[in-house]
Amino acid sequence: MEKVKEEIIECRMNYLNILSKLSEKYNKIEYYVSVSTLKVNEDIIGFFFNTIEKNYSKDEACLRLYGLLQALFVSIDSIYTLSVSLTNSKNFVRINDNKILRELKYIRNDVVGHPTNRIVSHNVVYCILNPSDITKYSFKYHIYFDIEDKIREVSFLDVIYNYYSEAYKLLESLYNYQEVHATRNLSDDIKYMVDKFQNGENVNILFREFKSNCEKIYSKTDSRIRKKIELLQKLNKLPHNQLNNFTYQYHLVKLYYDFSTIEHTEYKKIKITNIPIELKQLRRLFKKGRYDSLLDILKNHNNPSFNESLNKIISISKKENLTMARLYFEEIRKRISKNMYDEAYALEAILKLV
Repeated sequence: MEKVKEEIIECRMNYLNILSKLSEKYNKIEYYVSVSTLKVNEDIIGFFFNTIEKNYSKDEACLRLYGLLQALFVSIDSIYTLSVSLTNSKNFVRINDNKILRELKYIRNDVVGHPTNRIVSHNVVYCILNPSDITKYSFKYHIYFDIEDKIREVSFLDVIYNYYSEAYKLLESLYNYQEVHATRNLSDDIKYMVDKFQNGENVNILFREFKSNCEKIYSKTDSRIRKKIELLQKLNKLPHNQLNNFTYQYHLVKLYYDFSTIEHTEYKKIKITNIPIELKQLRRLFKKGRYDSLLDILKNHNNPSFNESLNKIISISKKENLTMARLYFEEIRKRISKNMYDEAYALEAILKLV
């Protein structure tokens, strides 16, 4: 008996530790609700174990039994829900494949869930619990099927030990799953895309995988991240000329820096390659601080003076025979006229490199 209690204490410490780690790591509501529920029910299970040596009245013994079985049942369901939320799969944790946890749910359904009308293999089964059959360490209940009366005895210590040991294994696997499966370090995925793109390779498949992983972690409701991803998707649909490819690369690198900040990881400085002639002429146009007042306005098409400044810089570019710079600004104007405001912003942003 004492050895079993010691094993339960050890299992419980492991269980509490993994709950704490999960709680610290995942605070989004879809994860938090499962971990929070597990903590509440662990208080019930832990209280039952810590007070098992006391004597209780018939009513108290029934209440404790109901509370324990229901807490175990809800905890098992919470582990499954957490698994689906984290892995986006119903198959990573399959409770029915875990004989121990499945049996705990069966016991609960017999005694607490559906004792008056339990369906087992398409047959009606009736379960009866006599309060006098509840002791400190175990309880018995009758299972009636046709004329057969089967008595089952369940050890409280075995039930508690089995739950802690099996639940700990599953929660640890869920914790490690998120460590291994492209979750936190999305910045590494973006860096890999940048390298591939700079080598002239198509990154469409990589970007789709990144977008899917990103949505699992930050969700589709994070407007700031969603807009950055949508911008890159829009840029990818433009003609793949040197200017557009450079613009795409620029914003992909910016996304890498942003995610490095979000994930608190050290980023590697990336040199943006294949500088287009448009940017080279823009640097000539604005060299030594010329037209700084215009430059500041041209970085944001929402500025009230933007159109006036845009017309003025196009005229200046034409006079200075900087054809590609002029075409760059005319492209911005064309995109705005077509309500392609995100695509216009993408071009305006590279003025920061002037």
